[in-house]
Amino acid sequence: SRTMTFLNDKQRQVLFSQELDHWINKAKMSVKSGFNVVEKFEEVREVEQVQPMFEECWGSMLAAFSVILETKEDQKLFSHCLQGFKSAIRVSCVFNLETQRDTFIRALVKFTSLIDHSLEIQ
Repeated sequence: SRTMTFLNDKQRQVLFSQELDHWINKAKMSVKSGFNVVEKFEEVREVEQVQPMFEECWGSMLAAFSVILETKEDQKLFSHCLQGFKSAIRVSCVFNLETQRDTFIRALVKFTSLIDHSLEIQ
């Protein structure tokens, strides 16, 4: 028989922070190692096509935005990252993707230093 384990809020927050750190570190390694950028874009005509694409790439987007926000070197790039956060949160809301929405919001809050990271986000 399978036993279910329930996590309290603090345990979930710790696991969330670990996962966020994992994605940020993964993006840093990708940026440092260099990667090929292919500039080919396809226009999406059906809104339903956006959700599976977003679900596939949101973690990489979060990691890339986070790495750039940490460097704070280029104001224009910084501004684009903030727009990326805004757009990702909006897409998450449109498709009711709570995990993705909450992850982007928490990452943004982390970078703005609006909260004490030892406190739980409610």
